[in-house]
Amino acid sequence: MSEWAYVEAMLALWFRWLIQMEDHEMSNAIFYSARSFQGRAEMLQAAIEHSNQPDEEISWVADLLAKALSYNSCRNELAHGFFNWMRTDCEPAITPGKYWWRDGGVTVRQLETARDNFRRLRRLAHQTLEDQKLIPVGRTKLVSLPNEPYSNEPSRKQKGRLRQLQAALRKHPQPKEG
Repeated sequence: MSEWAYVEAMLALWFRWLIQMEDHEMSNAIFYSARSFQGRAEMLQAAIEHSNQPDEEISWVADLLAKALSYNSCRNELAHGFFNWMRTDCEPAITPGKYWWRDGGVTVRQLETARDNFRRLRRLAHQTLEDQKLIPVGRTKLVSLPNEPYSNEPSRKQKGRLRQLQAALRKHPQPKEG
């Protein structure tokens, strides 16, 4: 869950950048005034739609938000589930609160994968906020990040999009991370 908190913190910093607010405490107070991630996402979306920052950066924040939204149901499942040792396969899992007695749920391995995907998303958001010239390279990494938080592999559609981005980068080389 701490990795998800870092994802939200990075989105809060991008929110501040989009609305061009100098006061960090004020922008955080505004961003976190929404009690749910969905509310914060809607606030960030409004900032995206009305920001006068450069288009490429605005588009990047929209892509980061889209990925975070694709991970949000996982975050909810983890935050509101029960840790369950009572499964028939004797493997611990987090099960939805209203179905705590059932087998299934999020296994430890899936939890680790989701944590790693949250971490990768957070790092991309942070690196590109620090140096916006890295956005084209970051975009390729974001597309390769699975849409399903419990997955280690991008979908076939994502792999096709990744090939398109890589071809575009070969035509127009970008600065490398450093």
